[in-house]
Amino acid sequence: MANQAFEIYKFSEAEMAFFLLLLVRISCFLATWPIFGGEQVGARTKILFGLTMTICSFGVLYSSAVNPGLRFDEALIFLTLKEALVGVVLGFTARLFFFVISMAGEMVSVSMGLSSEQLFNPIFSGGAGAMGQFYVILGSLLFLALGGHHLFLKGFFESFDVMPVTDVGLNTLGATQIMQSIGGLLASAVKMAAPIMASIFVLNVGLAITNRAIPQINILITSLSVNILAGLLILILILPLMVTSLGEVLRDTSGVFFSLMRSL
Repeated sequence: MANQAFEIYKFSEAEMAFFLLLLVRISCFLATWPIFGGEQVGARTKILFGLTMTICSFGVLYSSAVNPGLRFDEALIFLTLKEALVGVVLGFTARLFFFVISMAGEMVSVSMGLSSEQLFNPIFSGGAGAMGQFYVILGSLLFLALGGHHLFLKGFFESFDVMPVTDVGLNTLGATQIMQSIGGLLASAVKMAAPIMASIFVLNVGLAITNRAIPQINILITSLSVNILAGLLILILILPLMVTSLGEVLRDTSGVFFSLMRSL
């Protein structure tokens, strides 16, 4: 009965199974991909875009697949789980760029005393400080301006060459490598936030000395406005350097992405 259904639509069983596996990897990647994977993009849009990408790439990928003779049997279940895992891992790795800049922004928010102000962050579908939101918006604009979406999409489709749909095995060295690389990316977040954090720390030391000299000053209330003003002024001064740092983080993240993709 199943073979008759495939013949009616002029698709073989292997082609239908390959299409399903391809759709699973692409859908899982898009669900965790930065910007597009957030709640600001509707579920229908994601589904339609995933189907469109699958249909457009099916012919090329199927014709170049090694031994695409697939069947709807027990082995297809394991292949489907493997494709979902690969898509999620690649999408999460591409999202590391936004994790780094969001962390840098949150550290700046805490230093400036803005951590209590929570805004909705569409990238992570949760709350974020004012400076964290600013960093994420700036990073999103830079991500699109530098063609980060093109870069990661190119790398994603290259993953079908190094990790074919019909290949069952996974290399665990990729997981070890990404864990080692995350430490370096977290250090980049500290470097991005360091100028403002260090400046506000020195400013707070000065305010503490002033409070000792002039106890009548309400240093707690005064420091809140002074820290915010100083943080914004320093941010304006270092903005060109911060854009350069964001570009370096994007380069490092893409390096981790391609290294992981080739090691799967």
